[in-house]
Amino acid sequence: MSVLRVELSNLEIMSRLIHEVAMRRELLRMFQAVMDHKNTAASELVRSFILINYNKLDENILTLGLKLGNFLEEAGWFSEAEGVLRSCRNICKENNLVNMLSLECHCRALHIQSIFYLFEAADESYKLCVDLMNKLESSGVQSMNYAALYSNFSVYYYCKSEYDMSFHWSLKALENLSERLPRGVIVDILCQAAKAHVIKRQLPKAELLIQQALYRSRELCKEHIYHTKFINTLLDYAFFLLNSDAVKRSVSVYQFALKLKQVLFGHENLQVAIAEDELAYALYVNEYSSGRFTESKYHAEKAIRTFQNLLPDNHLLLTSAHRVKALILEEIALDSNEQVSVQLYKEAELLHQNALVLSLQHFGENNVQTAKHYGNIGRLYQSMQKYEEAEKMQLKAIAIKEKVLGKDDYEVGLSVGHLASLYNYHMLEYHKAEKLYYRSIDINLKLFSASYSGLEYDYRGLIHVYELLDNMDRMSEYTNKLSEWKILRETNDLNDREMSGIDYAKPSLPLSQVMEKYHSMTSGAKWG
Repeated sequence: MSVLRVELSNLEIMSRLIHEVAMRRELLRMFQAVMDHKNTAASELVRSFILINYNKLDENILTLGLKLGNFLEEAGWFSEAEGVLRSCRNICKENNLVNMLSLECHCRALHIQSIFYLFEAADESYKLCVDLMNKLESSGVQSMNYAALYSNFSVYYYCKSEYDMSFHWSLKALENLSERLPRGVIVDILCQAAKAHVIKRQLPKAELLIQQALYRSRELCKEHIYHTKFINTLLDYAFFLLNSDAVKRSVSVYQFALKLKQVLFGHENLQVAIAEDELAYALYVNEYSSGRFTESKYHAEKAIRTFQNLLPDNHLLLTSAHRVKALILEEIALDSNEQVSVQLYKEAELLHQNALVLSLQHFGENNVQTAKHYGNIGRLYQSMQKYEEAEKMQLKAIAIKEKVLGKDDYEVGLSVGHLASLYNYHMLEYHKAEKLYYRSIDINLKLFSASYSGLEYDYRGLIHVYELLDNMDRMSEYTNKLSEWKILRETNDLNDREMSGIDYAKPSLPLSQVMEKYHSMTSGAKWG
């Protein structure tokens, strides 16, 4: 192991190894094995790279920096990857290099800074990218990779939760998509566009894009399925399933992706912890009605431990895992005795409050992430019987979401439903609850089919409202709607079981056919 540590810390040796595509999987596993022993191989590579290229313009060194930065990102060492790619960007900037290599350096720096939530650095890189793009256009450059550039802009805005801009740039990326691009880049563009479409609830289009990305990423793997591009695309597919009301299938895909990540990276790695965090949330959603949160809590706590070992205390990735754990603790507290529940509520409140503080620092007040934290705290206060405080938090969440996303967005419907529940079951404001349930139903039916799972809470809520208002006709009407919903849901679940697997070996379509299908779909089509 000591020999391996020395070799993988040596920039000259690594510069040769990272060019060997055929041994990429073995290199990733060896590098992780070295890092598992508290080795500084990644940071030593960064230092060596910065020393050889400091204030020196050498395009071969910049090319090496791009490859090294990409490898470190793929290997799960984001901070070190950012150090290398920022160094490449700065050398280009300081030497006023205006060419395609410089644009790629700027783009890659923007990408890693965005996904690692280094927003100040990403803001600078974004401005530099736009400026450089304009200079290249003015000089008559014809071969610019607009699709990849625009996709990186989409990633940047997506990570900042500025979803309208993210969606805008994803559309621009799709307009410029071409088979002439590297196959891995095509997969990345399709994945990012799919995520942007999911957030805008254009789910049929998102499904087309993510499935084609999945087929193409599988084709890249050839003889084995441990290619990181395929695994990351699986995670994006699971995200699509979770947001399209196919929760059980989503959990299965998340579990599959996590196992593949663990084969490559073991456990002490950001790539694994991110997958663990996403799986924990999917399990929480899946187990919400059953009350069995053992598995989701296990994965949330594993993600937290890894993030704590590898990240600063105030990193947004850690905030995400804390949020998931807090949601789980709240549900466990509801079924615990008073003494236990008090402690669980305290822990959940602390986690939520810390997450809110960090969200305000990174995103500001008028951002959907901040609104989500207000909503989560509101739900917690409802469980803690702090009803007036819960109401204030939910109203705040709704106001921000309406301002940022519009009045008919899915996120608005979610918060409206939560406030309706508070009025209905705890504050005895039945007429207020009634109006909110109708609004929630209206939003859900605009976006999803009549079998959407969230409708159950609205129908049950209205049945309870009308029972207490002694409106038997309305109560009977929504009892019938609930029965109809159950039949539709059972049919849906049966179809889900029959379609539980996806044929990963299915050949991908040519991009021309994909885009023809895409443009034939109606943007406002509901899902289900």
